Amino acid sequence: FLISSPRDYNISNEIVNNFKSNSISNNNLSRIHTFQSDFTTIIQLIEHSSLVISPDTSIIHIASIFDKPTLGFYVDKHKIIEWQPYKT
Repeated sequence: FLISSPRDYNISNEIVNNFKSNSISNNNLSRIHTFQSDFTTIIQLIEHSSLVISPDTSIIHIASIFDKPTLGFYVDKHKIIEWQPYKT
C-alpha cells in the first residue's frame, strides 16, 4: 500500500500506475495500491504488515510499536539518531 495525504493522492496514483505499466513480467507490482484513510485504519494496516517502508517518522514509530521490520528514508543522516524509534 502506498499511503498518502489527501493533497498528494494524485501523485500516489501516478506512482502506482507507473509501476503497473512497467511491470510486464512481475505480477507482484500489480498488487501495489494507493491508500487513503483515517489514522486508526492506517495503524491497523501497519499492525498487519510484514514490512514497513516510509519517509514519515510517525509511520516508522508506529511500526516499531508492533516490532515490524522497517526501512526509513531520512534526508539528513544526522536526523536518523535523533528520530529513530525507541526500540531500534
